[in-house]
Amino acid sequence: MTFVGAGSVEFTRNVVTDLCGYPEFRGQLRLTLYDISAERLAHAERLARRISEQSGAGATVTATLDRREALAGARYVINEVQVGGYAATRADFDIPARYGVRQTIGDTLGIGGIFRGLRTIPVTVALARDMAEVCPDAYLLSYSNPMAMLPWAVYEGSAFTRVFGLCHSVRDTQAFLTRLTGADPERVRFLTAGFNHQAFVLRFEQDGESLYPRLAEVIDASPELQRRVRVEIYRRFGYFPTESSEHSAEYVPWFMRHDDQIDRFRIFVGDYLERSEENLRELEERALRGRRSRGQAGAGRRAAAAARRAEPDLPQRGGADRPGRARGVPRPRLPGGPARPEHRRHADHRAGGGHVRRPLRGPPRPAPSGPAAMRTGLAPAAAIALTLSPVRRHAVRLGRLYCRRTVGR
Repeated sequence: MTFVGAGSVEFTRNVVTDLCGYPEFRGQLRLTLYDISAERLAHAERLARRISEQSGAGATVTATLDRREALAGARYVINEVQVGGYAATRADFDIPARYGVRQTIGDTLGIGGIFRGLRTIPVTVALARDMAEVCPDAYLLSYSNPMAMLPWAVYEGSAFTRVFGLCHSVRDTQAFLTRLTGADPERVRFLTAGFNHQAFVLRFEQDGESLYPRLAEVIDASPELQRRVRVEIYRRFGYFPTESSEHSAEYVPWFMRHDDQIDRFRIFVGDYLERSEENLRELEERALRGRRSRGQAGAGRRAAAAARRAEPDLPQRGGADRPGRARGVPRPRLPGGPARPEHRRHADHRAGGGHVRRPLRGPPRPAPSGPAAMRTGLAPAAAIALTLSPVRRHAVRLGRLYCRRTVGR
């Protein structure tokens, strides 16, 4: 198994830990790590070796800065890159914010998804073309965002077809609903359908009996849960969505455009920027601890600064990670409102958790009706077409047009 973008602060750790936890894989795992940053790659290699040793998995771990070398002999390739790092993510939010466009995650659709797609599609297509030559029988498992655009682009832009876009959201939603209703995980059965980053739980049962009535009782008794976007979507449509409230808020046209809805559902505008900054801080702290443990605090500070300039490949967790803020990084002037992010300390995971941010005010926007309300549905096709064609200069024109039409200008 090859990890592309293995220098991720958290994602590589989580996947390697999962793999090493399977007894049937003991002594069978061969993990090859690839990243463009030598320092981050070295950290990932140390981390993977430590996980293997502590779990007794006996995995063989190697690392390389050569992508084709990393792909040689692979049966599975995990794509976990984020092209451009924090600086690009910041631009994804700051530029639309100038036009009054609010975003929470900005990595799947809308103008943030277009921006991310334009810089990530060429890298992913190049990876697929290498796989077609070096490991044509392997599977490309893409956890990078924009989730739908990347496999689509691989199909359109390369001869490689063994690609799947993946996300933790279905699994995590099923676990959340099981805990929320007090059901027995061994006896619960789910049927979930849809497409990546927007699916719904069609059947939620224990011993053949629907648990949806019990879920409705839990929600009706909890004012806390009733102020969640994904819960509101469930109450309106009758099926629970798999995506976090932060994702869901910008997937549909009914929340982000209205100040009262942002206040009511505590939508965290700019959520992904905060996550990015927390990962930068974690990387810095890890680098400092590592150097200090060897009595090299000065070198640690220089390494941390270099790591921050390199910028991380960030994990995609569908709202599971709680952001902080890196020291010395100014916050952008984002239009938005109070927020209660959907993270592991929130009420999804324990009663009464989290904290409330005060409003960042922006101009209200009229809600479009008819076809205009669904205009964001054109974003994936537009990004792919622009990236795979020689006329990339139209991307800037498309972005400006999207922003102006979205805010009714």
